[in-house]
Amino acid sequence: MPNLFIAIGEAAADRKIPLALFIDEIQYFNKKELGALIIGMHKIQQHQLPIVLLGAGLPILPSLAGESKSYAERLFSFSNIGALSKEETAKALQDPAQEAGIIFESAALTEVYNLTKGYPYFLQEWGYVAWNVATSSPITLQAIQDATLTVILRLDENFSVFAMSGSRQVEKTF
Repeated sequence: MPNLFIAIGEAAADRKIPLALFIDEIQYFNKKELGALIIGMHKIQQHQLPIVLLGAGLPILPSLAGESKSYAERLFSFSNIGALSKEETAKALQDPAQEAGIIFESAALTEVYNLTKGYPYFLQEWGYVAWNVATSSPITLQAIQDATLTVILRLDENFSVFAMSGSRQVEKTF
């Protein structure tokens, strides 16, 4: 991977084009994969090539990176993004839904916040399941309540099988 990163970085530098790599769920990388990513980014930095990595993962990511390569803690800046406020939670649910012509009842938004305490991953799960449970717009408090058991089962499954990943997205229109 380091040689690939250098080749891409040199091509970007030749063209005077900066590149950004966006990687989500980095905590699912195994030690070898994470190590290769870290080495690749270290080489990019040494050669001062125009590539930046923006990654996201669970709060355990800094320790995983440090275990993989001891210098990772100096190479990367790890920002902790905590829980969302009640207003941010509502916005995170409402804005994408409104783009699809769907709205959430105020009571439904309050219930999601109360259930998730603004924790983004939980919010994502409740939004996803409620979207699929709801039969019409607006998404109601009842839809959130109907979604709750399914969400809890999904969370239990996802946390018990930590290394499992993949897309479970299903599109639905009303």
